[in-house]
Amino acid sequence: MKSQKNNKIIVILIVLLLLVIGIVTLVLSTNSEDYKIPVIKITLNGTDLNTIINNSKNIKYSNNNFKYYDNKLKLNEKITIKGRGNTTWMWPKKPFQITFNKDVNLFNRGNANKYVLLGNYADPSLLRNHIAFYMADILKMDFSLIGKNVDLYIDNDYQGVYYLTNKVEISESSVNLKSDDAILIELDNIYYKDEEYIVSDIYQDHLVVKDVKNKNNKEELFKNFMIKYKRLEEATKNKNFDEIKSIIDVDSLAKEFIIYQLTMNGDAFRTSSFMYMDGKDDSIHFGPIWDFDRAYSNPISKSLDNVVDKEFDFKADDAKTYNQYSMMFWEITEMDEFKKICGEIYSKYMNNKIDDIVGEINRKYKLLKESADKSIEKWSYLNDYDYYVKELKTAVINYYNTATRVFMGI
Repeated sequence: MKSQKNNKIIVILIVLLLLVIGIVTLVLSTNSEDYKIPVIKITLNGTDLNTIINNSKNIKYSNNNFKYYDNKLKLNEKITIKGRGNTTWMWPKKPFQITFNKDVNLFNRGNANKYVLLGNYADPSLLRNHIAFYMADILKMDFSLIGKNVDLYIDNDYQGVYYLTNKVEISESSVNLKSDDAILIELDNIYYKDEEYIVSDIYQDHLVVKDVKNKNNKEELFKNFMIKYKRLEEATKNKNFDEIKSIIDVDSLAKEFIIYQLTMNGDAFRTSSFMYMDGKDDSIHFGPIWDFDRAYSNPISKSLDNVVDKEFDFKADDAKTYNQYSMMFWEITEMDEFKKICGEIYSKYMNNKIDDIVGEINRKYKLLKESADKSIEKWSYLNDYDYYVKELKTAVINYYNTATRVFMGI
């Protein structure tokens, strides 16, 4: 009798356990979906999307709900949202900056409260920025950025595939500098007027402060940077490569130049070119790389800007015809000593990597295909997603082969 009673208790417990499992499964199934890429759902508070996109990108809208799903709800926070970008803010698919009310760790790299949602309207392959970041990782560039393609909904209205990534700033998850005297600078010969800038003495470059570790010491740190930058200009003008090496981290500049050559990025040494010093006595370092939606001579980008231009092949002689480019850096890239360093770095890190790069494109294509088709339809592109990925892949292979011949002396 006691055995039968125990058996009944066991049966009841099993039934209850199965019932609990069923309820949990039902709850989970009704609160999650099978997402192939993460989904972000932003619910605006006290405003609407039309208001945001029809006003200045600099207006901030606070206390909005932000939910991040990756097959389950992983983040539910409050954010402030604003527009971002320069040319890209004028395009139909707007990019945004989001600021969380507290630091969050979206990429398992460290905490930050600012992130950006890149629209990549000019790049329907949705992969140009990602592939550039991927190659920066291959080159082991310090503070190379990472990101994720996401499906973005604002007030339940689908906005297409965006690229969620770090904001270029001094933070754990972006440019992780340690010194209280750290400074992050952008070479920006196009959009400098929107920010605090200084024009360099010799080459007339426009330098903008993007961030400093010590906000109270910004002016002094900027002046200190410009003193070192003037020394770099003088050394370049005098073609004194030994002096150049004493001022800058030449390897970091070489890696950045390799990326520019691999991608044929028209903004190279023109805008979105970042430099930093981790303390007043530090060398000038280059990176992280940024803004590659125009890369690989993107024909859509040129048509959007109404620009008729020949393909820019990244030689100093050609750069002289573009008055927005920094001639100092092009003169450095033409020095034999610099070319030798580029060849050594390319041979060590990038030679024979084309299969890896194409493999990453193929992997991302499979992941993005379903969402990308919806995004293509949302923004009424002329061709399908397969066409744009194939176009990108062809350019990647062609430019890789060209860069290999240049850097390996083949």
